[in-house]
Amino acid sequence: MTTAKTTSVLLVALLLVSSFGAVATGPGAGSGTVDVGTTDETAGNEDRTAGNAGTAGQTFHVVQGEECYEITALGDGNRTVSEFYGYRSGAGTLYGSYGERSRAIQQNQVSHLFVYEGEQGLSLVMLHDELDSSRGGAASFSVSGLPADRVWAVEDDDYPNRDDNFVHGETNSTLHWMWGDGRTDGAAVRGISGEFDAITVDAEWGENSWAYRNRSNPWRFATDDVEEWHLRSGTGEEFALDKGEPVTIRKGSCSGSDGSDGDDSPDDGDGSGDGVNRSEGALSVSAEEVNPGETVRFEASGFADDGENATYEWDFDGDGDADETTDNRTVEHSYDERGSYGVTVTAVGENGRTETASGTVRVEGGDEPPKCDPASDDDRGSEGE
Repeated sequence: MTTAKTTSVLLVALLLVSSFGAVATGPGAGSGTVDVGTTDETAGNEDRTAGNAGTAGQTFHVVQGEECYEITALGDGNRTVSEFYGYRSGAGTLYGSYGERSRAIQQNQVSHLFVYEGEQGLSLVMLHDELDSSRGGAASFSVSGLPADRVWAVEDDDYPNRDDNFVHGETNSTLHWMWGDGRTDGAAVRGISGEFDAITVDAEWGENSWAYRNRSNPWRFATDDVEEWHLRSGTGEEFALDKGEPVTIRKGSCSGSDGSDGDDSPDDGDGSGDGVNRSEGALSVSAEEVNPGETVRFEASGFADDGENATYEWDFDGDGDADETTDNRTVEHSYDERGSYGVTVTAVGENGRTETASGTVRVEGGDEPPKCDPASDDDRGSEGE
């Protein structure tokens, strides 16, 4: 009888939790939570019974500045990310995302970032604006730290002589979008079910995008800027991101993001801290925007163990692996390919204690990516109109 009563209580508790929904668990998450009303989340995540098995139950934490947001994947693993997105191009289409579940997420003048659980694994999805409702726009994303074996399953837009530009390196990609009235843009990169340290997304919007600043005839819809950037979770929650600051995506929860229990205080002998002395460590960069082949000087400073016995491990491309280790707190490096690179320096003290600091270098100039640049945007039958 005791067992039966206990089971009944547990079932009631579970039903109550399901009724009231999920609660943001990341530090600062509440302040950035976006009220999405009573949107039918089943359209984007129709069967969460799969969420407790395999990669569908994977937790990610997304860091932007001092904020950390915990998210899970949308989707149930029963359809590919391409089917979810439903990209269509050509005559009679709006060159955009027609997927029923994608359209349930789309919002006018809002860009969404989320993880999707598809038939072929986990994907990172970027989805701009709303079909039939948008006023057009432009965006440039530099994505670094990607797995080398990832696949860009969706490139909105993908058609002959397209306007949008996608430049892919070994572990980084640069994406330049431009879209017109009533259309969407976006992309999905599959392969984040595997191992990766951190994926960094550095975004530029509207008149700061490549389509407006670097195109010989600036994209006229770029002046109708995307108003908001949202991070979406499989729970249905949305968090408002700062459009002017990069985000970093890692696996696991916010509390365990540095391998600790979430206590940032030094270990004072009673086991209450994680043994890491947090200081005002910083990474300075001689130039945040350079041309391919141009030398960049990096300098680490302000670490607690910034002494003669410290060593410095430098990750220049954001893939999580040290590319160079030095005894000197300054180093020089150059990049051959265009894109945005997340740079991290890890100071290792004599006692093995580590501290990190990060920065970003944007490599531009050199040869422009191929583009369709007709005399008049108004006369063509592509995605711009």
